[in-house]
Amino acid sequence: MENLNNSLQTPHIWMPTTLEEAVSLKTQFGQDSAYVAGATLLQLRWQSAQIMPQHLITLENLSQLQAYQLDDIALTIGAHTKLSAMRFDPMLKSKYPAISEAIKSIAAPAVRNRGTVGGNIMGGEGDLIPLFLALQAQMTFLSEDGVKTIAMSDWVKNEQATNDLLVKITIPAHATTDSHTFYRKIGRRETFTAAIVTVSGQITRTKSQAIDHVTLAIGGGSNKPLRLIKTEQYMTNKTAELIDWHFVYQCILDEYCPVTDAFVTTNYKKKVAANLIISELQSLLNTHIEREAHVYEM
Repeated sequence: MENLNNSLQTPHIWMPTTLEEAVSLKTQFGQDSAYVAGATLLQLRWQSAQIMPQHLITLENLSQLQAYQLDDIALTIGAHTKLSAMRFDPMLKSKYPAISEAIKSIAAPAVRNRGTVGGNIMGGEGDLIPLFLALQAQMTFLSEDGVKTIAMSDWVKNEQATNDLLVKITIPAHATTDSHTFYRKIGRRETFTAAIVTVSGQITRTKSQAIDHVTLAIGGGSNKPLRLIKTEQYMTNKTAELIDWHFVYQCILDEYCPVTDAFVTTNYKKKVAANLIISELQSLLNTHIEREAHVYEM
């Protein structure tokens, strides 16, 4: 009953006009406050009668958080950028088609019109996280101690900066034209559903077709996102012909430890993720290797 009463209390809404004011309010109210952008995640928590913070610090008036920029060095995304704004940008779609594809898979159009990139990330389970991990994104935060930038891969491992204000996400430009990215999300239905598994990866090859660089990431639903470091290390510097796909499959199973939920078992999630990743990798590498049923069975 206490949780229900807390969830029904009307919170105080603060509307700072500067980044510094927003940070000051968060410092003042601490754990009883939350930054709010599109508020779509907060609405879900309210509907499930979770304890709500009594002070909401809206970022609506902070225009410096609401833009993104693409140049030869990087894609820089303000944390308050609307998901729908990025999905239909023709230049962004040309340079980073996987981002457009990932945003398309998030909820419904009404949610994407309100939801923001930063909100999707800071919930800790958003569908953009695996993709941004694969793209080696950096996160810039502001707090009372100043500005700091950390790799998203470090942030998901250490769950850092939960009380800091996410200012921007920076994705480095592709190192070469032979860099390819994939993104796949599997849910219980096609749209407006939590992911069972979300996978993403990026591969860059040398002129001799050896894998010069590879990043692989998994997340989705209540599964903690992570990079598949051991799998990446095994594939680096190999050509497609030298890759033991049976070993890659087992390596993914070993690295990925999702939780069982009411609908899907851990074992199923692991096998779905491994099959998705291998299928996408073989497609990118133009590899047509006969799969052995006992290795890839569901």
